[in-house]
Amino acid sequence: MNNVERCLLIGIALLLSTGCASRRVAAMKQNLEPEAEREFLRTRVTQLWQAKVVEDWDSAFDFYEPEKRTAYRATGIAEYGTEPVRILSFNVENVVTENDLGWVLVAYQVTLLRYDYPVPVAMQSSEKWRRVDGNWYFVPDRESIMYPESPELRNRSEEAVLRKRFEESWSARRRSKWDRLYKMIDPRDHEQVILDDYAHTEDEFRYLQCRIGWVEVIGDSGRVLVTYNRQSTDKNFSELPPSDATTIEQWVRIKGVWYLDVK
Repeated sequence: MNNVERCLLIGIALLLSTGCASRRVAAMKQNLEPEAEREFLRTRVTQLWQAKVVEDWDSAFDFYEPEKRTAYRATGIAEYGTEPVRILSFNVENVVTENDLGWVLVAYQVTLLRYDYPVPVAMQSSEKWRRVDGNWYFVPDRESIMYPESPELRNRSEEAVLRKRFEESWSARRRSKWDRLYKMIDPRDHEQVILDDYAHTEDEFRYLQCRIGWVEVIGDSGRVLVTYNRQSTDKNFSELPPSDATTIEQWVRIKGVWYLDVK
């Protein structure tokens, strides 16, 4: 056991013994080794689900990112309190981490309170977590779409292919070459998406820069999180400065070639 892992285990023991783990876990060391990082996340997940089992919703919200905690707490506790189920038990079955993102699979059993159903029901929860300032925080369902799926599900070599294809589309978009970009959308959509209409819509902005957040490929489906810095071409807004717009582009692979899925 190396010094980092020893510090981690000592930290976990102290946290569990105090009964206020969710508030003190931020003191744990950053830059942990990958295995220790996974155990760190596993500990955080376990603490959150322990709070759910005892229905301590106030403590559960300690696992949301601090700057978002107040907003979610305002409505979340009331929502949790009206849940039609009670969690009986849980098991953290899988934990994957990569950089500042984590993916967790939790198996759990519940009883259905609303229907007075006495037999426990087995369920699963696929969760995403994010590391901020050295600590792991739960990503609520409404935000999870902004993060890619687990590396275990993705085709990393094909993601490099899609990234290159996206860069080709960006080259066309930056130069306002809408006919060229049109050829990169799913050919099956051409009957419904007319070039002139497509070009008119795209020409509402002049694209200046782009930042790729991530590229994801699962099977023949791809997604690219991208932030475009763009300027409106409408004369009524000509004095407004360029602004950022973040979107998740959908892509589809057809016979080995990636196309923008605009429908």
